[in-house]
Amino acid sequence: MTAFEQFDEEKIPHSITSEQSVIYAAAESIDSWELVKSKLSEDDFYSPHHRKMFSFIKKFRDKKIDFDFSLFCELLEKYNFL
Repeated sequence: MTAFEQFDEEKIPHSITSEQSVIYAAAESIDSWELVKSKLSEDDFYSPHHRKMFSFIKKFRDKKIDFDFSLFCELLEKYNFL
């Protein structure tokens, strides 16, 4: 079962597109991360896949490791998050 099959889109109100936008922004720049980190946590994401991605971003951003979305995707693959 994939992460996307583990949740029911009809279960509660949510926006997968909004979650994706937040993940992209947080992964794209440290400035965006600074805005997001004090307002959101992994638990704010409905998709289990997005929760894992947010946690992954947090791990690297908290260590002040700079990356863009392209490198983020490579890191996800390297650490078997995809």
